[in-house]
Parts: sequence; structure tokens; C-alpha cells
Amino acid sequence: MKQLLLAFALLAAAPAFAADKPASEATIRELLEVSDAKSLVERSYDQIDGMLEQSLQQTLGGKPMNPEQEKLAAEMRDKITGLVREQLSWEKLEPTYIKLYAETFSESDLQGMVKFYKTPAGQSLLKKLPLLMENVMRMMMTELQALLPKMKPMVEDYIQRIVEAGK
Repeated sequence: MKQLLLAFALLAAAPAFAADKPASEATIRELLEVSDAKSLVERSYDQIDGMLEQSLQQTLGGKPMNPEQEKLAAEMRDKITGLVREQLSWEKLEPTYIKLYAETFSESDLQGMVKFYKTPAGQSLLKKLPLLMENVMRMMMTELQALLPKMKPMVEDYIQRIVEAGK
């Protein structure tokens, strides 16, 4: 009896599973366009630059830099940001985005997202999300910096114990 009920439940659910078609590349591209994914990726470069600046300031303990240090810091940020822009350009990332969206979402999922991002609430989310993510990353960096003094002795202790255990 249980097997019969299970078979019936599976048959009843089959249309729901069948209706969930694999994501089409056209819908993925529409979602990437309406969600302004390329712009989000490109704006992340500025966030990386800001994180580098914040990390450098924390490393220097907030002390002001002299002109030579300022020049070197700017050079470092330019080189790192340039490398990131080159290696993580939209042209290089887009095929991966398409592949990952296709593996992760169904056609109906993507159509729902496209519909949402076309609404005022969806557009508001898209406009505010980069600022939110920047603030989250800044908070995480601050929290991690505060944890480093606690983590360092712990890591050193375990490394020493691991080395000793290997003798």
C-alpha cells in the first residue's frame, strides 16, 4: 500500500518536475542584462581598491604616509586593481556566469528573477546592493582585523604542535 501511495505521489508530481525546464542561455543573458551584472562586476574593482586602501591604513596603524609612501601605495593599488580588472574582466567572467546560472537555476527561476528585477523594488535592490556589499565587506575586514591578535597565537600554537606531532 505504501509503495502504491509513493508511486501515485511521484506520478502526480511529475508534471511539476517536467515543467521546470533547464535554463536557456537567452534567459540567462536577459537576467544578466536586467540585473546589470557587468556593471556590478566592474564596480567591484573600486571596492577592491577601497579595501586595499583600508588594509594599508590598518597595517600602518592609521599613521599618515609621507609622499614616497603615498606614491608607492598608489602604485600598488593601481597594479593590483589593473591585474584584477584584466584577470576578472566581464569578458572572461561572462561565460562562467552563464554556465553557473544554467547549472543552478531553472528556466522558471530565471524568468521570475527577470520579472522581479524589472520592478521598482528590483531596481532599488540593484542600485543599493553594491553599497550594502561594500559596507558588509568593510565591516568584515574590521572584524577580521580585530580577530587577528587572538588568532595569531592560536595559529602559532597549533602549527608548533602539528610540527612536533610529525617528529
